[in-house]
Amino acid sequence: MYSLNVPQRILHQTEDLRLEMLERKLRGDLSMNNETDTNELDYWLTRLAEISVLQLGRGPMHSTQPNSKVASEIEDFLSRYPVLRQGQGFVDFWQRYAGASWDRPRDEFLGSVYGFDPVTMHIENDEGGFEVIEQGLLYFADVYLLTEADHDSEWKQCFFGFEATGERPSGIYRMWDDNNETRIEWFCASFIDWLRLIVNLNGHWR
Repeated sequence: MYSLNVPQRILHQTEDLRLEMLERKLRGDLSMNNETDTNELDYWLTRLAEISVLQLGRGPMHSTQPNSKVASEIEDFLSRYPVLRQGQGFVDFWQRYAGASWDRPRDEFLGSVYGFDPVTMHIENDEGGFEVIEQGLLYFADVYLLTEADHDSEWKQCFFGFEATGERPSGIYRMWDDNNETRIEWFCASFIDWLRLIVNLNGHWR
């Protein structure tokens, strides 16, 4: 079995998001169908583009330049790793953009969502012993976040993956190296939640 570490700050952020979304649905601002995920996806990608230089790929359902060549590749991967279908937001993201990457020239806030477009690393890239599933997680992204402790700061690379074993609560987990020790903690419940948190963290570790 895997140990589970769910920081209270992350639980509070996720609960705030859940309550915000519930309130908006009750007000009628959001529909209850799959279009909700698409609207939220566009909103948070726009926010990410406001705080970084964002590159989006082209998926088979891209609004202006669809790339039908990756449609079968995406469907094949999803059939082999159906855990990704748990959060429709991630499937929508791949169908429309097939991957993304971003950076920010003034500091080291950079990251990527793996996929099937040259703007990012291929999800099945095996260079350096990369595996699709490691530590029981299907990794889909990496992000550099700034940690601060004792008046010192360091940009730390974090990897994010969907729980793929059924032995831990479902959702997205964060993995990083802490003095040569691998640390894993629950981060959020869905891809839309993940995107929202990455934007609001704005490059900082919290």
